[in-house]
Amino acid sequence: MEWENTLFAFEKDIEGRGFWDWMRAHISWMKPLHRYEGLLEITEDKLLLVGEDRPGPFFGLRSLYHTKGKIELEIPVDRIDDVQFGFDETFRRREDRQLGLFGFTPLRIKYESGEGERALYLFADFGRFPVRHCDNERVLEELNEGLKR
Repeated sequence: MEWENTLFAFEKDIEGRGFWDWMRAHISWMKPLHRYEGLLEITEDKLLLVGEDRPGPFFGLRSLYHTKGKIELEIPVDRIDDVQFGFDETFRRREDRQLGLFGFTPLRIKYESGEGERALYLFADFGRFPVRHCDNERVLEELNEGLKR
C-alpha cells in the first residue's frame, strides 16, 4: 500500500528543531512538526520512505539519511521493533497543540539500523481540508500484519 503526502521526521530531527519549527506547528493552518514530505510504501517485507526536505529555514541538523534535499529509506519489516501511536519524551504533545484536539497523534516506529535503534515519527496521507486528518490507523494495521508474518 502507498500513502502520498506523508510527513515524517526522525528522533534527531525533532530534538534539533528550532523555535520557528515549533511556532509553525502551533499555527492552526500549518502542518504538524515534521522534516520531510513524501511517499510511504509498505510491502510484505519492507517499509519505504521517499521524500524531500521541507522548504524553509528549518532543522539545521542534517539527517544521517539526507542527500541533497532528498531522502530514500528502506526499513526491512524484520528490523522494526515497535510501532505505536503516541507521544514520548522526544515528540511531546506540546510540539503540536492541534494533534490532541483532532484525535490523532504521530505514529512512532522504532527500528534497528546499522547505527543502533532509531525512532521515526510520521503522519501518513496528511491533509488539512476540510479538517486535519491522516491515515495512521491504516498504516499501523498494515505494519502489525507484516510483523506477524
